Amino acid sequence: MYRILVVDDEDTITDSLAHMLESLTRFELDVYRAYSAAEALARLEKMAVDIVITDIQMPGKTGLELLRDIRASWPDCQVIFLTGYNEFEYAAHAVNYHAARYILKTEGYEPIIEAVAASIETIEREERNTAILETAREQVDRYLPLARRNFLGALLSGEMDGGQDLSGDFKRLEISLDPGAPVMLLAARIHPAVETDSSIDQAVRKKILGGIHVELAWTGAHIITWVLQYRSSVSTERTHARAMIKGMAEYVQRFRANIPRNDISFVFDSKPAAWPEIAGRFAELKFVVMNRLESGAALTDMNYFLIAPLDAGSGDTRPGYKEGLRKLTLALNLDDEEKLQRAGAELSRSIGEPGGMELAEFNTALNAALLSYITGRSLGETVRNDNGLRLFLSGALNDEGLPRLNQFTALACRLIGLNRRGRRNSLSQRILACIQENPGADLSLYALSEKFFLNPSYLSRRFKEETGKNITDTVLELRLEEACRLLKETERKINRIAVLVGYESPAYFSNIFKRRFGVSPQEYRGR
Repeated sequence: MYRILVVDDEDTITDSLAHMLESLTRFELDVYRAYSAAEALARLEKMAVDIVITDIQMPGKTGLELLRDIRASWPDCQVIFLTGYNEFEYAAHAVNYHAARYILKTEGYEPIIEAVAASIETIEREERNTAILETAREQVDRYLPLARRNFLGALLSGEMDGGQDLSGDFKRLEISLDPGAPVMLLAARIHPAVETDSSIDQAVRKKILGGIHVELAWTGAHIITWVLQYRSSVSTERTHARAMIKGMAEYVQRFRANIPRNDISFVFDSKPAAWPEIAGRFAELKFVVMNRLESGAALTDMNYFLIAPLDAGSGDTRPGYKEGLRKLTLALNLDDEEKLQRAGAELSRSIGEPGGMELAEFNTALNAALLSYITGRSLGETVRNDNGLRLFLSGALNDEGLPRLNQFTALACRLIGLNRRGRRNSLSQRILACIQENPGADLSLYALSEKFFLNPSYLSRRFKEETGKNITDTVLELRLEEACRLLKETERKINRIAVLVGYESPAYFSNIFKRRFGVSPQEYRGR
């Protein structure tokens, strides 16, 4: 899937061109609109774009000025210029800045389609060349990268204390990270396993540019892990850095697809963690990558897997008790029955015989873990009439301590089984509910992927597998369905209905409506 941004200060041109691109079956395109250069730059701050089609003459900032800004942040983005000015000077500037094509607006859609095809061909050719070069290239200096990786790997695995002063070691090993600042983790799983793959590390570093420090930290048979750190504390720069990570994952997955029988998926733990916390975070990340990550998901956020908070409480007189509860909750949220059984057995050895307020806290923690899992996995209707669960949550069984813990473990394993059976269709159901609840919201593929913590390409593919429809077509269908309801049941003005179902331009809404139903919104209301 290739992401295209159409930029023009004339709404009708932007909307008609975007609609034409959306209707193309020749390519798999994810199309976005911007009605000014400023709006285009705002979008480019948040997400990677493969192709930009822009007017060359716009108020405030010209297309050439926009191109300079694009090149600074996304140097591989292809740019296609549209203009009504057939002047050599503009064409010369476009060539100097490596634009994909220079097209007059009067030439019609066909040259634009061919320019898009040429841009996609350029992207694919560069990615193939990169794959060949990166696969063939070996690092000249082997010792220092290996020493850095071993040192950071020891921190991740807990063999070395992350709470000690690390500055001397970082300087000696030329580690680019700040030992006093929090870090994030990025992991990749390769299918099938490979022993070493420096090309992936090189591709990651190439695509995550100046906004983030990157260090390769740990590799296993299936997994590669990096430690990341923001270079800046400015929120806008951090937003762009996160967008670069997402763009990197899409790029790496695409160029990796050129290698037969090879697939790669990423997980990003985007919540910054202090160095003393890093071993625990890595253990959770590694388990997710090995047991929960589905093949083909270019980039998934850890939030998708860890729905409930997992932080252990502080101030408990028996650290093993709170840590045991934390591990039990983590195992449940990871849908891991084996780990759940082990955590339950470990907790049973540290719990003793709680009484008074401690017993109330213990019971509340177990109830909260079950309820959080049920609501997070949308299992409420499934377990509504489950008598055993109802008795446990109400405390009617009158069991305390170890018997109650054993009941919890059995119930939790049963819930994991129920969730597994319903999980394949739960994502599309949640997406449909999101669209139906607020059809006027931003329902672009990018916005939905942010909401559900999944890569846009993977989200689109999963939705089509489960429903047989494209997300874009489904959004259009549900929006027009809601528009019909509002036209029939209310007296709201048509331009207001357009906004309520997600169209800022009433004229564009009317065109879409008439194309679908053969009549204008006003004629539909009259009938």
